[in-house]
Amino acid sequence: MLKRIENTPHLSTPSTLSLSLKLKEELNLVNSQPQWFSDLNRYTTDFHMANLQMELYELEIKALWLKYTSGQLEQQAIEDKLGVCIQYLRQIYMSGLMSGRRKNYVTHTYGLIEGVLRILAQLNDSESTNKLVLQAMEVSRLGELTVNNQFLSQGGAQARLLREVLKTIEKTELELTEVPDFDLHTKSMLRRTINTHRNKYYLIIDSGVKNLVGQEKIPLIREEGVVRITFFEGRDGIYQVVESQEKTDLVVHHKDRLKRLVSELFTKLTQAKNALTGGHEEFKELTAALNSLGAILIVPFKVSRYKQVYILSDGILNDLPFELLLNAENEYLIEKSNVTYGMSEASIHLVDRTVTYSIGQYHQAERRLEHVSRELQSWRGVSGLANNAFEFASSKESNVYHMGNHQLLDLNREPLLLKSDYDTLYRYALYNFKIIPQVMILSSCHSRAGWPVSGEGNKSFTSRSLEIGAQSVIGSLWNVDDKASQQLITSFIKYLKQGIPSDRSLKLAKIDYLAKADDFHKNPFFWSAYVQEGHIFRLKDNSTNRWFYYILVLVSSVAVLLVNLKVKVIIS
Repeated sequence: MLKRIENTPHLSTPSTLSLSLKLKEELNLVNSQPQWFSDLNRYTTDFHMANLQMELYELEIKALWLKYTSGQLEQQAIEDKLGVCIQYLRQIYMSGLMSGRRKNYVTHTYGLIEGVLRILAQLNDSESTNKLVLQAMEVSRLGELTVNNQFLSQGGAQARLLREVLKTIEKTELELTEVPDFDLHTKSMLRRTINTHRNKYYLIIDSGVKNLVGQEKIPLIREEGVVRITFFEGRDGIYQVVESQEKTDLVVHHKDRLKRLVSELFTKLTQAKNALTGGHEEFKELTAALNSLGAILIVPFKVSRYKQVYILSDGILNDLPFELLLNAENEYLIEKSNVTYGMSEASIHLVDRTVTYSIGQYHQAERRLEHVSRELQSWRGVSGLANNAFEFASSKESNVYHMGNHQLLDLNREPLLLKSDYDTLYRYALYNFKIIPQVMILSSCHSRAGWPVSGEGNKSFTSRSLEIGAQSVIGSLWNVDDKASQQLITSFIKYLKQGIPSDRSLKLAKIDYLAKADDFHKNPFFWSAYVQEGHIFRLKDNSTNRWFYYILVLVSSVAVLLVNLKVKVIIS
């Protein structure tokens, strides 16, 4: 059954019929490939067609909604139209048309998703509306990240070509931001370069995703004790779907209200951390902010009764660690549940114990180096522990890649990785990986932070790690405290080495920190920055291999002994 907690925004009055007819005429012109399109590439042509078609769908579903509310139409008819819209959106996302144009050019895409969800929130409850809700939320996650992950993780010539194309696009986009506004010629040249490479990207993706269109990407929740919470940020509202084995709930939150509560929470986090007196009053205010958000996002659905919680956040919620929200009993969610972010499968991935690491070298940050070195000491005893020094292109096969460094966000919220005091790397450097690690531990500030992209999370080193094919990433949401970070990551690695799954290992590390911290350092600022995104994993137990080795050595020794005895007998 669908449940609505807040009043949903009203649908706006549909545009006039003349506008709808004008759109259809323009769409027919594009389909017939007139002369004025002859000098444009296929990518631009198809993208323009898609935008027109989505705008037309928006008008049609608004008109159908008015007929439905006036009693001229059955619910099944509007459900059928919504299903057509969702399937078309799926094709658009999986075609690669979203490449590099997400922020400025996909208004109609997100407008259409929001229109579909807004109507579904007001239809009568039924099994078919539940299915459409899940399909619409699934499509909202099928951005460039999903497509890239599908191809970049495959290896081979196509993946190498795709890496180079995407690297060139990102480097050129960064160059474009540095060109002065008055230098129109350079800007125009760079935009042409970007569009040329977008066309290459589109052709590569479009040639290989035909068999993916129409497939369900998000598995249904079938296990007991598991809940998945998915968010989509629209123009006016934030849509939350809570899916468990028992039911599916759809809620529409007022965007401005939720944005204000999230902003207040981060203000209180910082104030409590900076308070010279121990932050007792500030901590009370922080607790009140956590209660307010918990009362909206987790308490109505009794989320803390589930053992496993999957969070697919969006927009203003991308930087929110849900595990610190308080339930009705005033307990942190992390105390009751294992929390994982992003797409994840029900099964646990087994990972070999081979670790490569890179450490930033800074003259002015000796303490940071000291803490990171202690983190790496926790890996002692695993095989293949080697320093890579950020030379991603020369990486040998390794299942875990641990990076300890400084990270910054520039004015455009573009993440910068600092190799040293003067040497920086942008996210496109991760395309240089020839052998993709299964797990990446990004022990630094802001490693999951960046520019928020609707339906895809933040443009961060975490999202880029998932794009290139990593299965699991541990990253931070804000400026981490060096000592607290070292204690948390060290404890996390300790539990991993014991064979405990990653989500539970991170939970136990946070609970350990809370148990040992004084009142001031119990502030969530210190312990809740690190979150896991992607699949849950567990380090393989090498003890079986060791016993096999011991038995092999023993058998070989006995065989050699018997041969020697036989030789002696023959000689005698």
